Amino acid sequence: QHLLDMRSGTAFDESDYGGDEPHYLVMAQSLLSDGDLDLTDEFAGREYAGFYGGDLAPHTSPNTPPGRLYSMHSPGLPALLLPAYALGGYPGARAFASTA
Repeated sequence: QHLLDMRSGTAFDESDYGGDEPHYLVMAQSLLSDGDLDLTDEFAGREYAGFYGGDLAPHTSPNTPPGRLYSMHSPGLPALLLPAYALGGYPGARAFASTA
């Protein structure tokens, strides 16, 4: 499925956050704040709290070296969303994905 349901502007209609959407957004947050894809500090500091209200369990790559946290998800979508996310946070990324 798509990152966002294009009909409603929300993820998968039943909630504001669905599937892997918050995982792609936390990767965009890491690119914005650190310039890297190591999500250790994003999860430690709950930097996803602005777009995900619960406790987000990381989707860790099995190839992650000790002391780091890399996502199992491809970084292409977070890199594409980064300019919109940097300008408008989650609503900016949502608006960008809804028009793409």
